[in-house]
Amino acid sequence: MKKILLSFFLLLFLPYTGGAFEDNCERGVISDYWVTGYYISSYYTDPSGRSDTVLYIGAGGSGDDVSITSINTLNPAYFSFIFLDGACGASNKYNINYLNPTTGATQVQISITDATNKISDNSKVEIIREGSYFNVYSNGVLISSTADPGGVSENVKVSFSFYSASSFTKWMYIDDITDGSMIGTGKIYYESATSIPITWSAKLMRSYETQHEISLYSITNPNNAGKIISWNIPQDDNATTNEYGYFSFSRSGVLGDNHGLYLLEMTRGSIVLTDTYFYYDQLANPQGYPEVLFLASSDVDAEIIDEDVNGGEIAGGGSVYLYPEINENGIYNITYNIKETPFSISVTLTKIYNNTALNGTNIHFTGLSGQNYYVSVDSTPINGTNGADTWDCSLTWDQNTHIISFAPDYTLPGVWGYVKNADTQAAIKSATVTVTNGSLFTEYLYTDSNGMYYLTKGISEGPYNLTAAKTGYTTSNPFLLTTTAGTTTRKDIFLEKTSGSGVYYAPHDVTFTVLEFWYSSIGLPGVSYAVYDDENESIKNGTTGSKGTFTVKEMDQGINYTITLTHNGNTYTEYIEPGLTEYNIVLNKEGIIHQYYNPWLNLSYSETQNNVTVAYNSNKTVSTASFTVIASNGSQVQADTLNTTSGSFLFSFTEGDYIMQFGIEASDGSTAAQAWSISSPPVVTLFPASYPAWLKNMLFVAIIIIFLLAFGKAKNDIACGSVAVLTSLAYYFEWLSCSFNFVVLIWIIAAGAIFLHYKRTGAVG
Repeated sequence: MKKILLSFFLLLFLPYTGGAFEDNCERGVISDYWVTGYYISSYYTDPSGRSDTVLYIGAGGSGDDVSITSINTLNPAYFSFIFLDGACGASNKYNINYLNPTTGATQVQISITDATNKISDNSKVEIIREGSYFNVYSNGVLISSTADPGGVSENVKVSFSFYSASSFTKWMYIDDITDGSMIGTGKIYYESATSIPITWSAKLMRSYETQHEISLYSITNPNNAGKIISWNIPQDDNATTNEYGYFSFSRSGVLGDNHGLYLLEMTRGSIVLTDTYFYYDQLANPQGYPEVLFLASSDVDAEIIDEDVNGGEIAGGGSVYLYPEINENGIYNITYNIKETPFSISVTLTKIYNNTALNGTNIHFTGLSGQNYYVSVDSTPINGTNGADTWDCSLTWDQNTHIISFAPDYTLPGVWGYVKNADTQAAIKSATVTVTNGSLFTEYLYTDSNGMYYLTKGISEGPYNLTAAKTGYTTSNPFLLTTTAGTTTRKDIFLEKTSGSGVYYAPHDVTFTVLEFWYSSIGLPGVSYAVYDDENESIKNGTTGSKGTFTVKEMDQGINYTITLTHNGNTYTEYIEPGLTEYNIVLNKEGIIHQYYNPWLNLSYSETQNNVTVAYNSNKTVSTASFTVIASNGSQVQADTLNTTSGSFLFSFTEGDYIMQFGIEASDGSTAAQAWSISSPPVVTLFPASYPAWLKNMLFVAIIIIFLLAFGKAKNDIACGSVAVLTSLAYYFEWLSCSFNFVVLIWIIAAGAIFLHYKRTGAVG
C-alpha cells in the first residue's frame, strides 16, 4: 500500500461512524451481506445495464418461499429499498419479515399484496414503524399497513419472501437497501474508468426543508487533500425523484491523477447523515482498497503515524487517517509523538472500518517532557506517567472510538494554576511563570492556551516563590506558597494591563464577546444586546455575530455603562466602566444548564448554588452509566453508577475546584462521555442571594444610617472612617451595587470629615 504522509490542520469533516444497515450491491459478494435460500438470489445487472449493481431475488412455485436473509441486523423503526422492477400477481405477495436476531424466529411479517400494481418501477419503498402499525410507503404514498404484534426486538434481521396460492414465478430487482440514509458506489475505480457513478437514498428527506448535499473529499493524497466538489440533492442528480437518485462525475476531470482514498459524505446542513469510501487506483501499480482505516486526532500539536508511516504532523485540533498494511495477528501499532508541552492532552482514535480481523491496537506516546500526568482511557482511570517521557497502552475494539486523556497529577507536591487578565478574566497564553526557592531551585515555564501552568518535576515539600510575567502586562508580585505532600498547591495569578498596552481613558471602541458559561471557549451568536450610558440613554442595540461578539464605538472609561443581554428567554444585566478594548461577558454565572445530545443520548447538566445535577436519558439499553468527581488535589470525592435507561446523579459541593466526568455504555457497545469543571470560591454573604439589588442597597444604606446615628455624634471621625471601610467591603463582596468611583467618593468624604474633626478638636476619636 502506498505510504502517504498527510495532515489536516483543521478537521475538515466529521466522518459518520453510525452502524446503519446498508447494502448498495456494489462493494462485495452477496455472501458478505446475505444468507441465500433455495431460490434465486444474486447481484445482477440492473435494468439500466450496469452490471452487479442491484440485488435480484425470485421464487417459483406456491406457498411462502424465503429467498434471502440478512447477516447483519437493522433498526425496525425504518427500512427502505429502491424497487427497480419486478413481477407479483394480484393474488400474490411480497413479504418483508423481521426476525429475532438470535433465534431467527419471525416476529412480524409485513406483506404487500398485488405489488406489481401498487409499486411502480424505480420507486422507493419504505417501511416505517408508526404507532401500533408498520406502514409501507411507495414514493411517500401509503400502500399497506401491518399491525405491530409487540415484542419486536430493538434490532432485527430481515428476510425477503414471496407468497402465492398457486404456482407463480415472483421476482424483483432492488437496490440501496438500508435502515437510514446511504450512498452507493463501487469500492475501487481505476484510471480506465470514464466516470464514477453514485446512487443515493436520503431517509425521510421530505420531512426537512434544509438542503441536503453530497460532498467528495480526498483524504490520503496531499496533492488534492480536503473537499473537492459537492452536489445539492436532488437538484444536481440525473433522476426526477426527491428522496433518492443517481448521478456520475468525470473521473479525469474531478480526480485527475490523484490516486488514493476518497470519502463521499451526505449532509443535511451541519448534520452528517452517512458516508462511504472508495479507492482510486493505478493500473500499473495497484495499491488496493485499505482493509483497515483509523482516524486519529489530538487537541495538541503532534505527529501521528502507524507502523507503515502513514499519517503525519497535525496542529492541535487536527486529525489524520491511518491505513496500515494487514497484520496477520490483527494487532496494529500507532505512535503519538507530542510536539508541544501542554498541561493536559486529549487524543481520540476512531475505527472507521475494518474488513479484516482487528484484535487490538498498541499506542505508544512520546514527547511527554517528563510531566507527571494522570491518565484515563474512555473516562476510566488507568495509571500515571510518573514523570516518564513515554507511555504505552493497548486497546481492544469492543467500541468504535477510544479517548485517552492526560491530566495533571494533583497528588504530588508542586504548584499549578491559571494566569488571567485581571479585568476580563481571559486566559493569558505563553505567560512566563517563575518558580524558585532561591539558589537551590529555579524553573521557568509557560502557560498553555488555557492560561494554565503546572509543575511537580523537581519540586519537594517547602516554600517557593511564584511570579508571572507577560509582555503588555504588569509583572505580578512574588507569591509565597508552601508545597505539601499528597497535593499540588493551586495559585491563580491575575495580571493588570500596563499603561499604553490596552488601557484607554479617552473615548475608544470596545469589543465584547458573549460566553454562555465561565468555561466556554466559543462566543455565543444571536444574543440580543442593548447598551445604555449612565443617564439611561440608549447607545447601541442589536444581536451578536457569528463569533458571539459586538463592538460599541467611542466608549468612555469614566462612564458606568449598563449592558442588557437576552438569550433563550432570559435577560442578563452587566455594568462596566470600559478601560480596555476587549471584554468577555459570561451569561450563566449561576444556575447553569448545559445540554449535550447525540442520536441515542440526551444529557443535561444543571448547577445551583451548591449542587450539580447530571441527568441522562438513553433510547438504548444501558449497561453502565458512571459519574465520577475528582478534586483539584487528584483525590476522588464521589463515584456513582447506574444501569437504567434514564437517571440522574447529584453532587453537593463545598469550597474548592472539581472535575466531574460522566460516562455511559449501551448494551450494543455504543459509548459517550462528557466532563465538566466547577470552581467554588469562598463567598461572604450579608443578604440572601435571592434578594434583588435594590433591596440589598436599601438594607445596606439602612445599616449605615443606624451606624451613624449610634456613633456619629460622639466619634464622628471614626464613624465616617468606618462607613468608608464598610462601603469598601460591600463593594468587594457585592453586598452593594455601585461603581468603584462611588467608593472613592465615600473615602474622600470620610477623609474630609476626619480632617475637619482633627482641626476642630486637635485629636482623633
